[in-house]
Amino acid sequence: MSVRWQLASATVVVVALGCGETSAPPREAPPPVTLEARRAPAPRIDGELEERDWISAPRTERFVDAIEGTRTTPYTQARVLFDDEALTLALYAADEDVRSTDRMGAVLHAPGGATFVVEIAPTGALRWHAPSAPAVSPPDGVVAAIDADATLDVDDLEDEEWVAEIRVPWRALGMEGPGDVRANFFRRDRPRDSLLRSLAWTPWRTRPSAAIETLGLVHCGEVSVEVARR
Repeated sequence: MSVRWQLASATVVVVALGCGETSAPPREAPPPVTLEARRAPAPRIDGELEERDWISAPRTERFVDAIEGTRTTPYTQARVLFDDEALTLALYAADEDVRSTDRMGAVLHAPGGATFVVEIAPTGALRWHAPSAPAVSPPDGVVAAIDADATLDVDDLEDEEWVAEIRVPWRALGMEGPGDVRANFFRRDRPRDSLLRSLAWTPWRTRPSAAIETLGLVHCGEVSVEVARR
């Protein structure tokens, strides 16, 4: 793991029954919001997103308030690259007050598999855990880096942003190779003299943040012939 610092500045349909009772057919869940991941060679994990594939990769909409679902500041978004070996996440946060207690990360759920949470602080400290469980050592091959245009935990200087780049091997998710993954991306920070803010790609509102209905879909298309034959 490397840390690089740049010090600077219902409709509900009601059916009437003969006995006067009513019933409603179950509502179908709306399709999950989808992010198209970009197939690309494995990027260098350095916290910088200067490679052409990162620049051209589709991005999420700006994160929303995780509880209310409303658009909010500061600006946060995510991008995803993938190759035959791993999924690579990039999270960008505009931030005028970067604190060591800030976090960005993702909830990742493989089809038919377990759910994992990976999160990182501006210090480069990386955590891996199941939802609502203590952190454990990240699986082999999970690596991350931070690039921050900030002076960490300094009150009288204005920061600008920080970026997290996290590479997660498919095998860490219990997968043999590329495939669609249910996911949510999140950010938590507490600016000076303010309350904790929770932002997310898709809001979890009052439900557990790792509940499947709160997760979007990261679509990893164009599976290689080598993987398809496995």
